[in-house]
Amino acid sequence: MTSAFPDALTQHGGERGGRRTRTDASVPPSRSEPSGSLRWLVGAAAAALVGSCVLVVLGGTPAPLLVLAVALATLALRSWLTTPVALAAVLVGALGLLTVSMRLWPALGASLGWLLVLPALVGGASLASLWRSRATTLAMSRADLVLGAGLALLSLVQVLAVPAARWLSGRPKLAWMMNNDSPWNLISARYIVEDGGLDPGSHRNPAPLANELVALFLVPGRSDVDPTALLSHDLLRTSQALLLLVGAVSLLGGVLVAATIGASRPWCRAVLAAVAAVIPWTWSLAGHVFVYGFWNSLPTAVLLLAAWTAWMASERSPVVGSGLLALSGVGLLAAWAPLALVPVCLALAVVGWRWRRHLALRGWVLIVWLAPWAVLASYAVIVTRADFAASSEGLAMEGSFPAFGEHLPPVFWLVPLGVLLLSRWGSLHLDLVGVLVLGVAGAAGILYLMEQRSGAPGGPWGYYPQKFAWSLSLLAPIVLLGSVRSWLGEALGRVQSGAAVLGTMLLTGALLLQVPPFDLRPLAALSYPIAHRTPDYRVTSVLPTVSIMFPDRASAMDPAARSLLALEDADRKVVASRWSPDPGANGFINYWLLQLPVDQVGDQPRAYAYGLDSFDPAQLCNLVRDWGSGVLIQTRDPKLRGEVERACPELDFEVRVH
Repeated sequence: MTSAFPDALTQHGGERGGRRTRTDASVPPSRSEPSGSLRWLVGAAAAALVGSCVLVVLGGTPAPLLVLAVALATLALRSWLTTPVALAAVLVGALGLLTVSMRLWPALGASLGWLLVLPALVGGASLASLWRSRATTLAMSRADLVLGAGLALLSLVQVLAVPAARWLSGRPKLAWMMNNDSPWNLISARYIVEDGGLDPGSHRNPAPLANELVALFLVPGRSDVDPTALLSHDLLRTSQALLLLVGAVSLLGGVLVAATIGASRPWCRAVLAAVAAVIPWTWSLAGHVFVYGFWNSLPTAVLLLAAWTAWMASERSPVVGSGLLALSGVGLLAAWAPLALVPVCLALAVVGWRWRRHLALRGWVLIVWLAPWAVLASYAVIVTRADFAASSEGLAMEGSFPAFGEHLPPVFWLVPLGVLLLSRWGSLHLDLVGVLVLGVAGAAGILYLMEQRSGAPGGPWGYYPQKFAWSLSLLAPIVLLGSVRSWLGEALGRVQSGAAVLGTMLLTGALLLQVPPFDLRPLAALSYPIAHRTPDYRVTSVLPTVSIMFPDRASAMDPAARSLLALEDADRKVVASRWSPDPGANGFINYWLLQLPVDQVGDQPRAYAYGLDSFDPAQLCNLVRDWGSGVLIQTRDPKLRGEVERACPELDFEVRVH
């Protein structure tokens, strides 16, 4: 079987693709005196690491610490792995460690904040490794350095654009990530903080990975926050976590495509890598996550991309590839268990294909390789099986989802498959076999989820089959962009190479447009009662971060978000009525106010969050009756008190007019 990756991806020897002559990766690299640039880099990184740790201790955001730990660990692993595999290994390892640690932490009884010691230790150990390896780890061409910096800068600009817009506009810039499933996702993260980890006896969560990561962001400084500012603190930290996750998907996708193309065509590689890095920041991922509240789709996308990276590296590094695939399976069991079928199938294919290499493992190498498989099996048996038993009926539930028809999964995978068949005709390549394995695993997962919906009013094709198919389809554009390498491998001139790249980009765009861009504004408001027609090709619908900049697009509900932050009181039962003349704004405020106090999924008053007409005194009386005494009704209408008192004089509530 022929690899679609250049040598540089699978065995590190600089980013030009030269392979090391030694066969044992455990042999230490040659030692030399550290150069001035290395001293400066390690010194600056050490200072930044110490500063980020101090920031966390003082109650600041853990974002710089986590970014530094990932970057330093990736650089350190480049002594043995290439950049895409090293980055994938670090991200998968971090999410796997978070998955296991959050399950064990309640038993330790320690504060959740102590978990942030782990990235600090990883960063310190990585710095020591960088110093020991001297220039070997940092060796790369200027073109590779510029490309890598450009890909990182692309995400950095997007991540920093939101807080910059918040500072410049004086608006909360939070409404973009407060829609649909977002309240329950934040509540689930708060449960993890309050329980000191993931405690299924207190709050069961079958797909906790995104909530666990958000909880890690919430913890620093939270105990010192005034209760009236707690929601603002949690939302700001959550926005940081979501943006950084999109950035991780973007960077991994860009690096993966760049490594697939190789360095022989630098301009083609740069263009295609940039396209791959931009895709996660478009409506196709970030837009759906922000509008529908699909927070768990972000770690899912990271893990699926990492799994594909491991698969593509498995020809020359089958043991690393299969081990990394097993670890990806652990993370996906916690992100959303049905998707764990994908890396497990790929891993079994690697083991079956290179079984001699795996049977030859001995000693510590065998123990290290078996460790992720043992964790995967243990998590599946102990955790996932219990979660499925407790909530298996939930797989048949309905939910809000974009128009993703049952004809789309074949389209998303037949297009890359067809391109690969044409470009690999006459030989069996790794990416072609990988697409076939993905197709089989995806079909099995979709059919299983459709079976769970047998007898459902909406038919077998519904929320969870759609979500499974959509999540898996996010890989297809990356596979398609990488497939152009075989065309560029021929002796093509600049015009032919440009045509091949342009054709691949157009085909990728056509694939993405199967789920077209849509209006990112809230659906209910007086100023625009009808959303803009889909497909919507305005730049504010194609690029969510651009939409956030404008006051009347993704940030349109920022005034309502500001009111929510002012009205929310963790110690009171609060509902807003006629606070704004816009029913959409009132609904937005109450959508959060009526879910934040809930301790369990079915508790009151959560049901009212989805349909309360807060302008109607009779419905307010029903809410007070079901929620219990002591409800505080916040309003700007002086007539409301008399109307509600006449409707239900026997109930205990307070109407506060502003």
